[in-house]
Amino acid sequence: METGINSLKDILQLIIGLVGAGSLAVAAYSYYLSKKQLNFAVIINCTERFQKIFPQLKSEDEDEKLKAVKLYVDLCNEELFYFKHKYLPDEIVDEWIDGMIYYLPHFKDGENVNEDENYLKEIVEKSFLHDYPRIRESFTVSKKFNLAEGEERKELVEIIKANLKRKNNQK
Repeated sequence: METGINSLKDILQLIIGLVGAGSLAVAAYSYYLSKKQLNFAVIINCTERFQKIFPQLKSEDEDEKLKAVKLYVDLCNEELFYFKHKYLPDEIVDEWIDGMIYYLPHFKDGENVNEDENYLKEIVEKSFLHDYPRIRESFTVSKKFNLAEGEERKELVEIIKANLKRKNNQK
């Protein structure tokens, strides 16, 4: 027969166990919420920066345009970092890479093969990728792509994502 002390001890252990499990559940949910908030903040920050840079990329003023191109390359590099470390949902990654492929060079055998009318030629001409190996490695491809063709564009996005993942797994 159990004494009052043993049953009280069992009840306290059960309560402590339930409180501990509840605390873990609250901590896990808090982590999930903070990660979602970080993802949202990253999306907002990058979108706002792009919206400020984009009009300057079309500027007639060469100095203003060069500054904007540098800022755009820096932004793309940062976004690729977020993609690589899975800070953003896949839908956002696909959409943003699909936008980048028009402006950034695509390298095949060390040469740029992006011939889209929106391509920012200053990136290669001024060696803006020198300090951004992540972009160069991610945008290294096996063939030239016709960006007007939806299927080729999707294939290019998948190749860039695979390049990011491959580079991520090597480290």
